[in-house]
Amino acid sequence: MTLPPLLVTSLPPRMPRLDTIGEDIGLAYQQNCIDSWHSAGFDPLSINSINEDYPHSVRMIPVWRDTSTMTGRPHVYLEDMLTIAATEAKGRPFVLTNADLVFPPTAGLTDRVKALRPGELIISRRIDIDSPACYDGIPYHCGFDFFAIHPNDVFGLSTEMVFGAPWWDHLFPLIMYIRGCKIYQSEATVLHLKHDERWEWQVWEALGQRFLVEMSINSNNGIYGLRLRKAVERRTGRLVSDLIYNIWRRLPKHAAGESIRMLHRVSEANLSFLDEASQHID
Repeated sequence: MTLPPLLVTSLPPRMPRLDTIGEDIGLAYQQNCIDSWHSAGFDPLSINSINEDYPHSVRMIPVWRDTSTMTGRPHVYLEDMLTIAATEAKGRPFVLTNADLVFPPTAGLTDRVKALRPGELIISRRIDIDSPACYDGIPYHCGFDFFAIHPNDVFGLSTEMVFGAPWWDHLFPLIMYIRGCKIYQSEATVLHLKHDERWEWQVWEALGQRFLVEMSINSNNGIYGLRLRKAVERRTGRLVSDLIYNIWRRLPKHAAGESIRMLHRVSEANLSFLDEASQHID
């Protein structure tokens, strides 16, 4: 009997979400996400900190370390997610995805994952929707929420990025590209109910700096490494403009904000690079 593709995520104990009139529908929405994974043909697995309550029926594997001291919540490290997923997949390609997504049963995601070959990675953006009844919305520009890959391709990946927190969804496909994976970008199909919860700037910036350290080590002098350095240094090739900006950013009233501006440039460079480096598929 052929096993269904493994879907790996980290389900939080609760998922507060509001409907269009402000009523909390988090419990129902979270169950809707879980049900949609089963209906789409996946075998879901949640990986959670041993320090976190876990009320769900989805199979869970606990880990002993988490990021509470950094993010304020017991998030799981991306490295731990991938290590466990690579073992639990039992040779199957697996999906790594955020926990607040609904998979439409008509998207054909399982067939696409089953057809994935070693050395290939599928990435996809989500579609932000206003209510659970919606199927039309706006693709999210700033990152990716759905990944499919073979277990052998992630063995030995070392990173201190945090699953579900900023920047992990940039680092993962970029590292896979640097490792030689061919990237396919699928049209956005998974659905995400919009919500107000956002990461604090301090966490976004701290993880962004960690991203820079890890990618600087891994990218060396390749194509992406050059793109990264240009974004960090704000090199546009327009000599006068670059000179003026280098003077402007050193002025006391602007210097404090340069770290945030630089990370925004890096984020945009990452997204642009991945869009260019991936083969788009329907």
